[in-house]
Amino acid sequence: MSDVTSSASLPSSRAEAAVAAPPPAAHAALVEQLLDALAPRDRKLARDLIQGAVDLVAHEPATLDLKIAAAAINEMDDAYQMFKLVS
Repeated sequence: MSDVTSSASLPSSRAEAAVAAPPPAAHAALVEQLLDALAPRDRKLARDLIQGAVDLVAHEPATLDLKIAAAAINEMDDAYQMFKLVS
C-alpha cells in the first residue's frame, strides 16, 4: 500500500516546520503587548527577536538547549552594554 502523504508536502527540517505554522494567536497578542510596553526603535526586528524566543520555548526543547539559548542572548546583551560604554 502506498503512503498517501507526499514527502514534498512535509517540511524537511524542524526550522521549516516552525516557519510553516503561524504562531498561536495568544502568543502573537502577548508579543504585541510586550512591544507596546517596550516601544522599541525597530519594532519589526524586536518582534522577530521576541517571537523567535517565544517559538523556541513553545517547541519545548530540552533544558540544556534552553540554557544554551538563554546564555547566548545574555552574552549578546552583555557585549552590547560593554560596547555602549566604550563608544
